[in-house]
Amino acid sequence: MPNQPKKNRATAQLAEVQRLYKLIIDSDKVSYVEHLCLIVLLTGCRLAEAWGLEATDINEERLAFKIQHNDTRRIKNQISTRELPLTPSIHKAIAKYFDSTKPNSAASASAALGKFYKSNGFEFSSHSLRHFMRDTLDKLGARASEIDGICGWSSGTMRDQYGNRDLTELLRPRLQAVENHISESLSAS
Repeated sequence: MPNQPKKNRATAQLAEVQRLYKLIIDSDKVSYVEHLCLIVLLTGCRLAEAWGLEATDINEERLAFKIQHNDTRRIKNQISTRELPLTPSIHKAIAKYFDSTKPNSAASASAALGKFYKSNGFEFSSHSLRHFMRDTLDKLGARASEIDGICGWSSGTMRDQYGNRDLTELLRPRLQAVENHISESLSAS
């Protein structure tokens, strides 16, 4: 059989992400799909990381949540272990996700979100939202260490060995800035 070229994933563009955000925010559905999609959109988490969130990952006192190995899911690697801030919208989306009936696997969640995107005319995947997060953080002036901290990536540089290792409070304004960037033109229209 001849080799088929790999299908390139469509990159999520701001206008499409804004339409997705508005669709979810305006929705009154109680399905996990919209809540899980919003978590992925606003945090840049891998879909499996968001799907596997458990109540024990939430720290209400710190207004933060951890991406870590738990009873539901593994993480990609040790570098992916991180704590992210709970902005009001992320906190609400996670609470609604916990109140819904969660799918049995990340693969089931991926299929459901894929159908959701396609049925609403989007030509990107949840993974494309991670690329959007990275590009948006860069556009908003985030430092490389902030981007690495939010996305759970290793940079391999010495900057990771020095300074404040509690990035949660440093990252909170960046995640809020991403949501503000997505929603700002919606309020203008």
